[in-house]
Amino acid sequence: MTATTRVYANATMAVEDRVADLLAGMEVDEELAQLGAVGFPDLMKGERLDEEAALAVVPHGIGQVARIGATTGLLPARTAELLNEIQRVMIERTRLGVPVMVNEESVGVIARLGRRCSHRHWPWRAAGTPASLRR
Repeated sequence: MTATTRVYANATMAVEDRVADLLAGMEVDEELAQLGAVGFPDLMKGERLDEEAALAVVPHGIGQVARIGATTGLLPARTAELLNEIQRVMIERTRLGVPVMVNEESVGVIARLGRRCSHRHWPWRAAGTPASLRR
């Protein structure tokens, strides 16, 4: 049974059925891979995604790709293109075709681009005002 004929790949099926089918079909290496993360530079050759190197690093897929923008310094549009390339490789070239999650933080990208960012005030913005934080 190929990934496209499996229950988990059928968006019309119930989520619970899809999850159960995916987990039942996973090999131990694939389960462990979903618990892991890889840094984006490990998948690159220069400024391009190296598909063969990526598959050598994560042959069973991977749960998370971390810090694309922060480690490359690329602007958001190019970062999104690279993420789409990674997703395509994981979906089309791994056995189960499970997409990856992306871990990115805006502060890392801003710092990498040499911009000034004061994150110390973010809790105030989230809570409302400095007075509301003291309460």
